[in-house]
Amino acid sequence: MAYYDMHVRFKPSASDLRELGFASACTGGEQVQECVIHNENELSQAPAKGKISILACENPELLRKGVKRFDLFFVSSFYPDTALMREVAREEKAFEIPVNGLLRSGGYARANLLARMRFFVRLCIKYKADFVLTSRASDRLEMKSVDELIAIAGMLGLEPQQAKHSLSDVAGRIISEAASRH
Repeated sequence: MAYYDMHVRFKPSASDLRELGFASACTGGEQVQECVIHNENELSQAPAKGKISILACENPELLRKGVKRFDLFFVSSFYPDTALMREVAREEKAFEIPVNGLLRSGGYARANLLARMRFFVRLCIKYKADFVLTSRASDRLEMKSVDELIAIAGMLGLEPQQAKHSLSDVAGRIISEAASRH
């Protein structure tokens, strides 16, 4: 089974990826385009062809308007909007669930974030919305191995098979769909 880290912020070496258990990683800027929006006017930006497009916003209404055009959706607050989850599931898109926020926080902030992420992931499963675990690593030291991501997914309430599905099947589908758009 091939595993993918869908969003890293640097170019990892092939040997590092093999050592961590990944077939490949998608690099921000090269293979991934993240579009952070704050209002509806910014939503008019077209996703880049041949790249994985991530729409990041805190407003679920704006995210719903972008569901047909973007591949992944990221809500840093993990606001549980069920209408958005249903729309993402219907359009066969996915949510990005980065683990770097958990790893960079501590104490109460980490516990609070973990609780919000667990609830968000549980609702994704309930409404059959796909999601992809990512590292969003800025350097080699922040990257996590496949086994570490699966363990972190366990803290989010996922079974190992669900985490593997996220890292392989869902990620592979999104990569191939983005590559086919030219």
